[in-house]
Amino acid sequence: MELGLLFAVCTAFYFLPSWLGTGKRNSTSIFLLNLLLGWTLVGWVVALVWATTKEAEQAPPATPIPSPPSQPAPLPADPQVAMARLRDLRDRGIISQEVFLQEIARL
Repeated sequence: MELGLLFAVCTAFYFLPSWLGTGKRNSTSIFLLNLLLGWTLVGWVVALVWATTKEAEQAPPATPIPSPPSQPAPLPADPQVAMARLRDLRDRGIISQEVFLQEIARL
C-alpha cells in the first residue's frame, strides 16, 4: 500500500507543471514538454516556469482605415451645401485639392 501511495505522490509531483498550466493557451505544449522532457530536471523546471508565468495580453485588433469610395456620392442640389461638403472631404484628406477644384468647377 505504501508503494502505491509513494507512486501516486511522485506522479502527481512530476505532472505538477501540467496541472498548473491547465487552462492556458499553450496547455498542450506544456503537457508534452512535461511528459517528454520532465524526467530531465531542466525540462521539468522549464515546464513549471512556463506553466506559472502570466500570459501576455493580446492587443485589440487594429481598426481598419476605411477606403474612400470609388465613386463619390452625388452632390446636393444646393451649391452652398455641396461646397461645404467638398471642403469637408478635402480637409479630412478623402479627396485631393485637385479633385476638390474639379468638383467646384462642376458646380
